[in-house]
Amino acid sequence: MPRPRLPANSTLPPRVQAVTGKRGGVRYYYRAAGGRKIALGSDPNTMRVKWAEIENGGRSQPGTFKAAWLAYKKAHFPKIAPRTRKDYEAESVPLLKVFGPHRLDAIEPQHVRKYLDARGEVAKVRANREKALLSSIFNWARENGLTSAPNPCAGVKRHAEAPRERYVTDSELRALLEKADAIVRDAIEIAYHAGQRPADVLKAKRQDVQEGCLRFRQAKTGAMVPVRLVGRLAAVVEAILTRSRKVTGVYLVQDDNGQPLTYWQLRARFDAAREAAGVSFQFRDLRAKAGTDMRRAAGWDAAQGLLGHAEPGTTKRYIRARDGDAVDPVEFGTSVETNGTSDPAKAG
Repeated sequence: MPRPRLPANSTLPPRVQAVTGKRGGVRYYYRAAGGRKIALGSDPNTMRVKWAEIENGGRSQPGTFKAAWLAYKKAHFPKIAPRTRKDYEAESVPLLKVFGPHRLDAIEPQHVRKYLDARGEVAKVRANREKALLSSIFNWARENGLTSAPNPCAGVKRHAEAPRERYVTDSELRALLEKADAIVRDAIEIAYHAGQRPADVLKAKRQDVQEGCLRFRQAKTGAMVPVRLVGRLAAVVEAILTRSRKVTGVYLVQDDNGQPLTYWQLRARFDAAREAAGVSFQFRDLRAKAGTDMRRAAGWDAAQGLLGHAEPGTTKRYIRARDGDAVDPVEFGTSVETNGTSDPAKAG
């Protein structure tokens, strides 16, 4: 007959015991065959995830959120960009700590609300992204028969996020270009004139210049955006392709030795130029300026095409915080009560 569990361990999973350290901290251990102890850490949620893996031979327990996450990764990750995979991996860590060992049908909207509130104390934006991933996993699990439970994220409001409103003026951009070195100028001009993200600018290659266009395969969305080589963009690309170098590499943005710039190298050079120019915007703001300027010049459809957004609503949300729609002021005298005079002092 097995020995009864100590009161301190009565609420823990089978074969798990809590050990209180000299300084009061608690650590959890799994008692394996032969009395061997396996450390499970000090976090109770992490402990339950590790316990479930041990109990299932290193596999997550079927029907749990962690099992759904692993299945989602296997099916979904080959279809998405590396940067998105990296983001999902980071967002999954806090989700697994809280929801990992629990069955999908046991996760309710109230649990998602508590999670958002707890995470929102230190990371409101990250908490919103984590909720989005949680919802995506649930929808996928429902579609593939892993659960018939409703998505617990439905109807749970995310934290309010203030949209970025920074608009780069023409004078600021000119000041930055005057202080930037040749390599950073290449990156800045391509990013602005083509309206693309920093990562997509850095991975653009000479072979992407085809049939009068510079073709971008966006890493975030997978969309192909061919930008016509006309005007200033054509001049910039032509200068890059014909520039004399010690070694010529395959990338458009490259140093004199033909080596591509990493994101952090670009960031360091950009920051130096920004400080010298006395401006404060970020490299990513160039894409927003491109979309805003295109919208003003040619309308919403042209801005959407340049930015590569699949939906017009995405473009409008992205630009409106920086641009907005200009409106006319109201003139006094439009009401019949003023007898047609435009001077408030004479009305009536």
